[in-house]
Amino acid sequence: MYNIPLYLSAILFSFSVWNIVAEEYSNSWAVRINGGHEVANQIAKRHGFKFVSQTPFDDIYHFKSPIHPERSRRAATYHHNKLKSDPQILHADQQVIKTRHKRDLVEPAPSSESSKPELSYSPPVDPYWSHQWYLQATETTMNVIPAWIMGVSGKGVVVSVLDDGLEYKHSDLQANYDPHASFDYNSEDTDPSPRPDYSNTNKHGTRCAGEIAALKNDLCITGIAFNSSIGGIRMLDGAVTDMVEGSSLGYRPQHIDIYSSSWGPEDDGRTVDGPGSLAKKAFEDGVNRGRSGLGSIFVWASGNGGIHDSCNCDGYALSIYTISVSSVSQSNDSPWYSEKCSSTLTSTYSSGQNSQGKVISTDLKNSCTTQHTGTSASAPMAAGILALALEVNPHLTWRDIQHLVVLSSRSNGLHGTWTKNAMGYKVSPEFGFGVLDTYTLINRARNWITVGDQHSCSEQPDADQPMSLSGKNTILIKTTTDGCNYSQEKDTHVNSLEHVQVILSLTINSGTRGKIEISLCSPAGTKSVILQNRIYDTNKQGFNQWPLMSTHFWGERPQGEWQLSITSTDYTTATVGSIEFVFYGTNEQPPSLDCIPDSCHSECISSCANELSSGCDTCKNYRIRDTWDCVTECPSGYYPDTINKVCLNCSLNCNKCNSTHPTVCVECKQNFTLTNNSCSPLCPAGSYFNHDSDFHCQPCHESCLACIGGDNRECTSCSVGLFPLDGVCIDPVTECGDRMYKDSYSSCKPCPLGCLRCTSHDNCLECTKESHSLEHMCNMDCPGGFFYQKATHKCEECHPTCLTCMNGSDPTDCLTCTDGYQLSLEKACLPCCDFKHLLTACCNCTRDPKVSFKNTCSLIKLREESLLGELRYILMHTKPNTLIGWLVAFFVILVIGVIFLFFSFLYIFPKTKNCCPKSKVYNALPINHFQSLEDMQEMNFNKYES
Repeated sequence: MYNIPLYLSAILFSFSVWNIVAEEYSNSWAVRINGGHEVANQIAKRHGFKFVSQTPFDDIYHFKSPIHPERSRRAATYHHNKLKSDPQILHADQQVIKTRHKRDLVEPAPSSESSKPELSYSPPVDPYWSHQWYLQATETTMNVIPAWIMGVSGKGVVVSVLDDGLEYKHSDLQANYDPHASFDYNSEDTDPSPRPDYSNTNKHGTRCAGEIAALKNDLCITGIAFNSSIGGIRMLDGAVTDMVEGSSLGYRPQHIDIYSSSWGPEDDGRTVDGPGSLAKKAFEDGVNRGRSGLGSIFVWASGNGGIHDSCNCDGYALSIYTISVSSVSQSNDSPWYSEKCSSTLTSTYSSGQNSQGKVISTDLKNSCTTQHTGTSASAPMAAGILALALEVNPHLTWRDIQHLVVLSSRSNGLHGTWTKNAMGYKVSPEFGFGVLDTYTLINRARNWITVGDQHSCSEQPDADQPMSLSGKNTILIKTTTDGCNYSQEKDTHVNSLEHVQVILSLTINSGTRGKIEISLCSPAGTKSVILQNRIYDTNKQGFNQWPLMSTHFWGERPQGEWQLSITSTDYTTATVGSIEFVFYGTNEQPPSLDCIPDSCHSECISSCANELSSGCDTCKNYRIRDTWDCVTECPSGYYPDTINKVCLNCSLNCNKCNSTHPTVCVECKQNFTLTNNSCSPLCPAGSYFNHDSDFHCQPCHESCLACIGGDNRECTSCSVGLFPLDGVCIDPVTECGDRMYKDSYSSCKPCPLGCLRCTSHDNCLECTKESHSLEHMCNMDCPGGFFYQKATHKCEECHPTCLTCMNGSDPTDCLTCTDGYQLSLEKACLPCCDFKHLLTACCNCTRDPKVSFKNTCSLIKLREESLLGELRYILMHTKPNTLIGWLVAFFVILVIGVIFLFFSFLYIFPKTKNCCPKSKVYNALPINHFQSLEDMQEMNFNKYES
């Protein structure tokens, strides 16, 4: 059955010769302290330890000794005693380094790929999609595509891969990466990226993650739950301790739904190992408190030890809290590496012989691999499928999921050793209950009725049972139970079984532990081998409270006599120290088990979740995508997918469509008309087409004559008497909006341009920011003789002498002057005058071209507008008190006098023309045109002073 050359088997297990391996101690301690984070930090400093972090468990903290080696064959007794002696420390445990192996295999040479049939369902466009043989619609399928066709893709579900890291920046993973589901316990930080090395040692976690959540795009592959959120917890690339495992398994249980683990103790055929105290606590806390009390879901790879090992010696795979997943090869056989055990719950496809297909997934350095193998590839597939079930029904408990897995695993076509238990379940030590069927799983999950509370009933062997085993002999140990139904403790009443444990202590007197075989038989006659022979297990110590477990009695009643057979297959002798039988299950049989094939709907094949047409596990003909009902023919509005047996939707409003081109309508629904192979709505006046209504034509708002929707803001024309404003039909008698006014006919009219509020077409109350108010109107620019006043947002008058002005009403802001005035150098408009009026406040306007300063004016001459005024100014503001000062003053007076006489001579007979009549010179000059003489003198005082 297992076609493996003997030499390959010998090489694979040659490292298992030695029986006893000395423990390695780390420099980490798990310390329990009451008082919180600050108290723990102070205690760590007091004893010379480094406070690392708080674990996910209440009052348990991670300490490290900086002076103790990271790995040591000796326990740090001195440091340990310091912690134990502290009265504030309730418990301290130095962490032992555990050997943990990834459950993938050595990569063989790639095999040639056979061509796959084309599907009518539009497949993903990922480059390696055609190589994902285990997802295609063939005999070796887990029925994932029908789940996708039903619109299920894992959206809203969070899965975290506990492994050697996650390359979350991979192009096929990055969009689904969830940093809140990720952590690095090897480096104590939030970045789960793998540690790079030359040989890409830490590729395992990235490969597992791709199977679950690789995007449906044009890169690499398509993950089973391609819309789920994926996280990575890096914990295998370093010293793995109980605290590392416990912290990883207990990381954010309210956020993470599914924990996927493809690792465990060595698959060497001699190791018996399992979770430590903190890891056990993480399992228990997870199922009791995780997901807001629904329970965390732990998916585990069963192991790659082959026929020489048993996953019943792996404390993680045989835990009642985990879903142990085995592998199926492309030929529907148990692969050569797969372990037999009674704790396996289900299987998924993976690699087999070298010539058979492998698993395709994402790989390091943003690449893809076609060589993912082992039960390491099977567990993530199961995690992805369970993510689909949680999307359909997020209220499933951890035990609901286990029941659904049992009911949704199919055995037909698988080549294994099958047993049918008393409830009719077919179960196998190679595959559990079979290969997981995704379509059946999500169909049952939709309307699942939550199972009752978990009860446990414990029994001891009957009196006078044989407890000594001699060579090549079998002893039979019996116990009788009533399912604890007569116990005062109601939570111990078990009438429908789930897991059965045998907690065993056994001492080897002579021979080896690997020669012991143990089987359990139920009152209904179902037999389950709970420990196989292991030829490499040469341990001479035996078992100490080891919890062997079987799922093969699922659904049976526990009442009656149970028989435990312990057999020595050679001359090994042993003594049984203690045995405890523990029965887990429910008080009442789960409703899902009440339905028998005879009560199924006529459209069902063999089994169902209920008697409705939507409860069939498999339909005889077609299943309607929207309702999940099984039907003989697809109804109106659907077309048949003959390969996947699903009725899919025609395009919108089609009654019948072309099955090969579903967007091409052949017949429309009522109130629609066929135009260019599509259906358009025919809605009467005063109505609109509503996609969300069964009656597609809906009336418009009462204010609308025509509309594009039912809201009053979606009118396209208004009823009589109403006026449209920004898509709203308003009543002008009651209200007009902004920039509107009611006219004498009570109609809403628009305000003039630039007006925000108005009472009529020529009376604006408020202007927009872009316009200016002027005489109750809004102008975009001010007219001549006005300027824009920013403070008031209005146009105000310029000075009366200005024809146009710049920024205000001051006479020095003129740009051009009115008639009879001339612009001075200081931008003031001064009246024109001749030489005779030079002493007054006017400006010379001579037109004589020989005069050098014609048409120029300056306020400096306005101190009295004469040379005499300049002299008077100097005499008033200069106070010489020395002889030199008087001489300077006399000299200045002399110079000014000479200049005065010179200009007088030039202008004694000037050819001038008065620019403005004498009668208007003084009258035209406003009183406030200039300030007083003192003000004018003060204006230019600084110039003369300088």
